[in-house]
Amino acid sequence: RSGVQGLEQDTDMVSLRMTWDVNENYTISAVTGYVDFDHWELDDYSLGAGVFGGLHNNIYESFSQELQIASNFDGPFNFQAGVYWQEIEQEFDAYQYAFNLALMPNIFGPVYALVGGDPNAVIIGPDPITGNAYDYNKHHFLDSDVFSAFLAVYWDITDKTELTMGVRYTDEEKEGHIEIPYIHAAAILFGFTAPPLIEGLEFDDSNTSPEVALTHDWNDDISFYVSYKEGFKSGGVDNSALPTAALGQAALTGDFGFLIYESEESEGWEVGMKGNFLDGAMRLNATVFSYDYSDLQVQLFDSQIIQFFTSNAETVTTEGFEFDMLWQTDIEGLSLRTAWAWTEAEVSESFINATGQDLKGQKLTGNAEVAGFVGFTYDMGINDNWRMSFSSDARYTDDYKWTATNPGYDQDSFWLWDAAISLYSEDERHQISVIGRNLGDEIYSVGGGNIPGRCPIVTTPECEAVISDLQDQVAYVPLGRQVFVRYKFTL
Repeated sequence: RSGVQGLEQDTDMVSLRMTWDVNENYTISAVTGYVDFDHWELDDYSLGAGVFGGLHNNIYESFSQELQIASNFDGPFNFQAGVYWQEIEQEFDAYQYAFNLALMPNIFGPVYALVGGDPNAVIIGPDPITGNAYDYNKHHFLDSDVFSAFLAVYWDITDKTELTMGVRYTDEEKEGHIEIPYIHAAAILFGFTAPPLIEGLEFDDSNTSPEVALTHDWNDDISFYVSYKEGFKSGGVDNSALPTAALGQAALTGDFGFLIYESEESEGWEVGMKGNFLDGAMRLNATVFSYDYSDLQVQLFDSQIIQFFTSNAETVTTEGFEFDMLWQTDIEGLSLRTAWAWTEAEVSESFINATGQDLKGQKLTGNAEVAGFVGFTYDMGINDNWRMSFSSDARYTDDYKWTATNPGYDQDSFWLWDAAISLYSEDERHQISVIGRNLGDEIYSVGGGNIPGRCPIVTTPECEAVISDLQDQVAYVPLGRQVFVRYKFTL
């Protein structure tokens, strides 16, 4: 593609939900899902220098099935139970330009010229056997089987107090292999070597996660709750393994520990309230929470070896307060809304990033302490058949770190403004809307990091401590101003 970056992606999703009211006491439901995902992407990691890049193909196919049964007894006890099964097939096919061996300049050019050679000739050139210009091709396969079962019991202790107890069991198995059909003949000079087939990539883990919640209705309009919850996200096999000597050695010993990332677990509590006020015109919800994540799964990018890899942060603590409000005012057709959250999330134990820095005590990347919005909607009638609606929201995000480095780089706080106007029929069969997002065209970073090839390799301890922040950085930004026109028709 002449070095022009690009992305082509096809995603097909099908879901089916069936519900059967067996009788007045039991309801059975089934949820079936299918996902087919095909993603081609051509990247220039050096962002314009044309030095490092790659062509990648991600394929993901999933089939899932869940069965649930729920009771509806007149007495104080009810329950919900279910089982879930999922089968996933994944492929990651990478054609990598890590060193550009086919274009590497001849550092012996001047000496070569003394014997009549072309001093500008490349020293290596295309692979002498295949003629390929890229450095290697790696095809990674991974199959996953997931089984889960859950049970929740609801006990009406009194007319105003309910106790909920639940537990979920999860078992996940992953098995895969790597095919390396091609490595440039000269890649061995840079430590790239691996057998054509690497088998034995396996991961297996299970977990039992309980939760309990107590809800009390203060009156008909206000309720309070307190809950304790545990969560689980399975680990797996990192698909970003490079065909280096380390991978070849692992294939000989069967120890692929450097490719395995551990399962993530969480536990914490919430205390909150839900209420209706002003004779039901205002709804207000508020929550205080605290959660600890152990082995939080984090993907990092090492710009020196041009590799993404998934690792685990030992412990991350997140705690905060949030509330949301919706008020149908006394002005006919005018509603006001707002929601705000204060959240503090930091790495509370040792966590080594891609450049060897310990991020213990640092804020979690992307965590804004304060975030929220204020908005309104005004709905009015035009005639007997049509109505018009105006709405607008202003969204605020506090400053946050956008690099997983120390001291790293910060995104300043910012506001975004959205607005929309809709014309719709009284029977709601027809609706045409003009929707504007980020109308102020605010540009902000949602992540980033080091650009490969923009900083020399430094070996002194003084430089290693800050090398990641001295390199040129890439900042990833979302789209700016967007305006949509949407027509909706309801049968």
